[in-house]
Amino acid sequence: MSAFLVVAKQFHRRASRHLTHVKRYHEMELEKDTPGTSSANGGPPPKKQATLEHILEKSVMYDTDDPRAKAITQTIAEQMCVDMEPFDLVNKLGFQHTIKQFCPKYKMVSRPHISENVIPDMYCRVRTKIMELLHELPHITITTDLWTSDASSSVNDL
Repeated sequence: MSAFLVVAKQFHRRASRHLTHVKRYHEMELEKDTPGTSSANGGPPPKKQATLEHILEKSVMYDTDDPRAKAITQTIAEQMCVDMEPFDLVNKLGFQHTIKQFCPKYKMVSRPHISENVIPDMYCRVRTKIMELLHELPHITITTDLWTSDASSSVNDL
């Protein structure tokens, strides 16, 4: 028998005897010092093993009707409008990679979805809000200016 096995067996016997002694004569101390047995003792809460359902749920992409996906799509459309980005931004690999890093469950929407659905909806909401604000004003002043650019093309400004 190797020296390692001899030492291992002796350790196991001593550890087993020690644990039996502690369980028999020091049960209260054992419960206090055993991590994860009770969070009432101020110890860490017990760890839970992830369920198969939870693991599979992590890999499922958001549905397009999911409120989180809609919020991300709305934010992308707002960025396009504010920064005057082309609709094709959603097709660019760098942008897709950035969104995937921030939210791995988000499925990138298509360019037609942005241009035909999201932006028109946003336009209607903003237009309605502006009309409401304008109706509250007693007077509105509008001026016009006609000028010619260096390229000799006539331009109207409001």
